[in-house]
Amino acid sequence: MRQWKSRRLRRSGAVGSVNWVVPSTTTDVSDAADGGGPEQRESAMRYMLIIHNDPELHPTPGSPEWDQLMADYGEFSKQLVERGNTFSGDPLLDPSTATTVRVRDGETLTVDGPFAETKEWMSGYYVVDFDNLDQALAAAAMVPSARFGSVEVRPLAEM
Repeated sequence: MRQWKSRRLRRSGAVGSVNWVVPSTTTDVSDAADGGGPEQRESAMRYMLIIHNDPELHPTPGSPEWDQLMADYGEFSKQLVERGNTFSGDPLLDPSTATTVRVRDGETLTVDGPFAETKEWMSGYYVVDFDNLDQALAAAAMVPSARFGSVEVRPLAEM
């Protein structure tokens, strides 16, 4: 028998709240008592939450808005941990720090800067285990930068 938890997520500054139903990371011991053995959590699918920001709308480092954004990211990460979601993620430096590598006809070519000139740029990512796309989309809506940028959700290919 599977245990389910439903928690209402609230975040300061959020327009609303989202019900995010997540299977418990604990084992249901009632199955062990009837001799059937405990049921383990089914394997989750890994999703990448790719964070894109518009630098004109993004808070400036050192500003009070930046400090609040960093606090909101800390809270988002804490919520993932509390829900038992395995995750990794990091912010990225701005596109001016990028180097693009191409190999053409056996020759390696490098160009300073991003692959494409766009208004929004990838500023960070999370790779998170969720049971389904709906959970991944609910989490993406809670990413703090979704308020002024966008979060692309993609399942990772299992190889």
